[in-house]
Amino acid sequence: MEGQLSIQRVGGMLPTLRPWRVHPLHSLNAPQLASVQQLFEDTRQPAPAPHPEAMCYVLELTTPQGVQKTTLGFSELPPGLHPLLP
Repeated sequence: MEGQLSIQRVGGMLPTLRPWRVHPLHSLNAPQLASVQQLFEDTRQPAPAPHPEAMCYVLELTTPQGVQKTTLGFSELPPGLHPLLP
């Protein structure tokens, strides 16, 4: 699959520290790729906004079809994506 997944950590005790990682989709293993696809195809309602000091992750999926973005707390991320976090 062509494209990339960018993950940025925001919030927490050091809100100005916003580490991020970029992963080419071809470098993900099959379970991770399936988790990413399911995450962005899911039509559930977004979770309520986290506490202002809580840490969350902004995931951005860039493919030839366009860019999709979502923000999730750690507990909402599929466990297969945890090794990709910054």
